[in-house]
Amino acid sequence: MIVVMVSKWIGDRFNSPLYDSHVALKDMPYLEAKLPSWVPTYVTAHDIMNPRVMTLPAICSLRVLLHVINDPTHEHSAFAVLEGPGVNPKELSKSNNKYTQRSGTFAGMVLRWHILILLNNKHYGTPEKLLKFTQKNILTQAQMTDRTWKHVTFFLLFVLIADINKMHVTLEELNVRDDELDTLFIDLSPYIYLSPITVSPHTPINIVYSIFRGLGMRHLICLDENEKIAGVITCHELIDSNLEEVVNRVHKLFDSSSDPNEMFEQRLRFLKNYDTFLLSSGNKWLSFIHLKSQRKSINDRHAGLLFSLSDAEDTE
Repeated sequence: MIVVMVSKWIGDRFNSPLYDSHVALKDMPYLEAKLPSWVPTYVTAHDIMNPRVMTLPAICSLRVLLHVINDPTHEHSAFAVLEGPGVNPKELSKSNNKYTQRSGTFAGMVLRWHILILLNNKHYGTPEKLLKFTQKNILTQAQMTDRTWKHVTFFLLFVLIADINKMHVTLEELNVRDDELDTLFIDLSPYIYLSPITVSPHTPINIVYSIFRGLGMRHLICLDENEKIAGVITCHELIDSNLEEVVNRVHKLFDSSSDPNEMFEQRLRFLKNYDTFLLSSGNKWLSFIHLKSQRKSINDRHAGLLFSLSDAEDTE
């Protein structure tokens, strides 16, 4: 045993460990304990975030929802939900089944698994039907979890795992015609997680890395000063290969700038302002994490939206 341990230590000195090599070969987004030392401190969340965010309105048509759920380029475990004015179903049908609207403010996050449960329970209908929904129609926490794991047998285990890992849904499974997708809506507002952790685009990368590493985040939304979504950060944006591309891109921005010194000073001013806030607040996390625990319920504010959807269908 001693010989094996000593051999492993000596081998790790010259090469990366075997398990680390497997993680790298499988391209798994594993984050080390600390941010790589070669990453400059002036890199911010704006440099690493993905600006193309697939969002959902709080009251969403089935066509838009199915497009987002079945999009192979956005197989995320959660989606950002926007709170804003009503969307005319006619405009949704003209959008070529794509929805990347940024006009609404950020309301929270909804899990993909919860969306699949709502679709499986046929928790959708026309605007008139949604207006008749009461508190009794809202699914409870027990209904939003997989209760079939109770009293499960070994033979059904693999079937349940395959069902839980399901990521998409088809029209055949919903038993809905294509011409009904623009007239049926689903209200996501009762199932939105209202207090997700968000950061500013000017947040230093070492803080973003610490949040992901310390809290085990899967996704982190970047919000601007107007509560609008600026981008999203996942673990894939923080792996070494992507960080290397980001650093090279930032260096090219400095090289192509007419005044690189002014650009560098501007980034340092942002970091200095954050440091000043940290010293005055005495809390390392509060300057970058916007906890929306004080956000009030948005259910009442969607009543007018449902009426506007009904009026839009009546005028067709």
